[in-house]
Amino acid sequence: MQITIDLPDNLPLTEADVRIELAIVLCQQHSLSLDKVTQLAKISADDFYQILIDRNIVTPPAAPDDEPAELITSQPPQLYAAS
Repeated sequence: MQITIDLPDNLPLTEADVRIELAIVLCQQHSLSLDKVTQLAKISADDFYQILIDRNIVTPPAAPDDEPAELITSQPPQLYAAS
């Protein structure tokens, strides 16, 4: 599927930025699996998970060998990070 979105020229977003933002929202809504959101964002699961950590959407793993897919799906959906 291909979707075309015309964005204003003065918008400081790249295609990659838009893909990542959309992937984050769909992940938070549990609309798509981790595999699908990382395909949409065109980044690895580890990189996507790090973005979620950086934005305080999910917490870092307790154990270094935890898999991002397990951690993301175990988190409750949140639209905004806690202040």
